[in-house]
Amino acid sequence: TNTPLQALTLLNDSASVEFAQALASRLGREARTDKQRLAHAFQVCVSRLPSAQEEQALARLLQSERTAGATDAQAWEAVGRVMLNLDETITRE
Repeated sequence: TNTPLQALTLLNDSASVEFAQALASRLGREARTDKQRLAHAFQVCVSRLPSAQEEQALARLLQSERTAGATDAQAWEAVGRVMLNLDETITRE
């Protein structure tokens, strides 16, 4: 199971930041639109497409990051950090 302590550790780990940056870069290269990139992120991280609710939540995060003044790369890095910290990504059943 993904405990809060494990999640906090992963979010603050320097390797996790690098993984999120690499994922953001990959999404930028391999998909064109935000919708395509979000779907691709799910395919890469959890081997499935996002539900409508998951897609909306990540789209809101992406927009929130952009509105806060993050560059597009930083906004996608935030999405990558969320995707890589999902219980479904970390633990395979």
